[in-house]
Amino acid sequence: MLRSLRRCIVRRNCAQILVPKCTFLTNEYKCDEAWNVQISSPILSKVNLNDFYNILDQNFLSKGVISAIDVDIFANAVRDPAYLDELKDLLHKLRLSAETGWLFYKKYDKLLSLCKELVENKTFKLYPEVVELINKEIETQQDDTKTILTQCIGVLSKAVVTETILEDSLKIAIENAINRTQNKDIAVQKQLFLNWEQIREDKLEEQSKRLDRANRMKNIVEKQKQMQVEEQKLWFFENEEDIDLQIEEKEKLVDPASVKKVAQQKDDENYIPPEILPKRK
Repeated sequence: MLRSLRRCIVRRNCAQILVPKCTFLTNEYKCDEAWNVQISSPILSKVNLNDFYNILDQNFLSKGVISAIDVDIFANAVRDPAYLDELKDLLHKLRLSAETGWLFYKKYDKLLSLCKELVENKTFKLYPEVVELINKEIETQQDDTKTILTQCIGVLSKAVVTETILEDSLKIAIENAINRTQNKDIAVQKQLFLNWEQIREDKLEEQSKRLDRANRMKNIVEKQKQMQVEEQKLWFFENEEDIDLQIEEKEKLVDPASVKKVAQQKDDENYIPPEILPKRK
């Protein structure tokens, strides 16, 4: 019931939100036909999202790891917006490892090295927006980090400053890049979809084999333990007569008189004399 309620809320909210967007890429970049073929894989059609999510969540809680191929299968099997929260949760668990980057990912040492490298390039021109961005970052950082970022600004101060707006330059560069590589990009993307489907099947098969191998090893260990128990039982039954003879031999070695004497001593030790009462006058 909760899932049905959430599905209604999601659809209602989605219907009310209209987000205009402008993209540099043409519709051919979507590769809709190749994408539809990729998500129509038999593997994805067999996925029960509720059960699959519970299995992945329990596995993460018990082992602290989650398989990228499992998250890929879940993500591509989702057709209903109601499962977006589960997908977001799985992606968060998959991305718990450290990220890489420069300024946005706090890799300030690499940022300083990059600044020095760019300044040495005679064709490099500095956009004022870059310095503004670094200054904003300085205001929120600790002393050690502030020192590095201040050094970055000092290095960039040696570069030639351009009057061109950064956003305009980016738009021109993007449009030129698209015009040069559009056909190649689309062909590569379609091939990636095909490779993606094949890789998913291969990785899933590898994972299945690893699990089967682990289960077989576990079964072998259990069977070995059972065989040891059966061997002990078999050894006992095969040697039962010899064991009985050994017991009889040990009993014969015991002197009956000594046994009787020991029994008599125990009786004497346990003997309690009767209480003698005085005679009545």
